[in-house]
Amino acid sequence: YFANNDTLDARKAVGELYYKDRLSDLKISALAHHKEIAENVRTGRILLANFKAMSVLIRPHFKEFDKIKNPEFAINGINADAKRIEKFKAKNVSGGFTSAKEQGCKIVVIDLSKLEGKTPDFHNIATGIINRFRDFQTGNIQDCYVIMNGKAVKIDKNMFNGFDIKNKDEKGRLTKITEGALNALL
Repeated sequence: YFANNDTLDARKAVGELYYKDRLSDLKISALAHHKEIAENVRTGRILLANFKAMSVLIRPHFKEFDKIKNPEFAINGINADAKRIEKFKAKNVSGGFTSAKEQGCKIVVIDLSKLEGKTPDFHNIATGIINRFRDFQTGNIQDCYVIMNGKAVKIDKNMFNGFDIKNKDEKGRLTKITEGALNALL
């Protein structure tokens, strides 16, 4: 019988074993979440296809590892959480940021794949991202990737430079710029 620490050490060692995806440079933990593996592999492949210099790992699924509640990915070595949005609503996007921060993630992946084939409402998605302006300013969130139709775009704090989010006109202009970036997903 193993003591609790021995079991934890064994699980940690297995969790640090990664295998390479056959179709991309994606690396997958031997202990990846089995219920989300197909979605996470798809998301990882899309990210890698759109950002050539990126590294993506599907992390092990158990929070004993480092007391972090299940971030799905490590992107360029930084914990990232995927939020699979099922409605074009700003609050769903904003909630994804909140959840990612609670999990200690600096990167949010907004996956709109479940909405493919529907008329996109990028205004609501952009509004949800802009509503998290302070997260980018404070460094709580470093990057946001949005995925749809096999494509991905990156939104980072540099996009917000020079904008006064408290000014309604500037906030509207920033929302339009973000919507424009999201149109690349079509």
